[in-house]
Amino acid sequence: GGKGGQDHGDRRNSGGGGKGGSRQQQQQMSEKQSASPVQPAAKEKQMSPEKLKKRTATIVNEFVSSSNEQEALECVAELPAQGCGYLVANLMDKHMNSNKVVEREEVLKLCNVLMPQLQAASTHVESAIKTYDNLTFLVDMTMDVKLAPELTGEVLRVLISGRACRREVLDQVLAELRKANKDDEYGVPDAEFQAVHDRLRSKL
Repeated sequence: GGKGGQDHGDRRNSGGGGKGGSRQQQQQMSEKQSASPVQPAAKEKQMSPEKLKKRTATIVNEFVSSSNEQEALECVAELPAQGCGYLVANLMDKHMNSNKVVEREEVLKLCNVLMPQLQAASTHVESAIKTYDNLTFLVDMTMDVKLAPELTGEVLRVLISGRACRREVLDQVLAELRKANKDDEYGVPDAEFQAVHDRLRSKL
């Protein structure tokens, strides 16, 4: 009877191993599955949030000045995965705060150049979008930068089309912000709030 059990175990595990192999393999597989989400992070270089913020701002500013794709790719390759979240925040900041069309075009170009890295770190990209201050306070930002909704939407469109961020994540963020504004006794009128978000959506 033991042999039949072993054959059955081998068959389930694609013929791997001798006696007790199936149990061992199952254990190894379950260990791999449980370890896989944390393993890459453990190997990554640790950087403080402040350092990541400065480093990613430098990457964006230097690319806008030089348009050097290879340098940008090499610099981003040195960052831990969570650096991509800071990178996206800096990309959106630069796009919104620049008065030059050519600089804004460079920001969108950099988004596309770095898309494989941003796509691979989509969890961090989406987290950054959920907590991005200029999106949270977009209505206020519009008083300082008239085109803030459209400019934010332009970067988000590139990120969504490049699959670095899911559209449903953005929709959820906007819905939660609208609800929070409605629940706030000092919030702006809902129609005004929604009109700003509609301007952002017009660029997606």
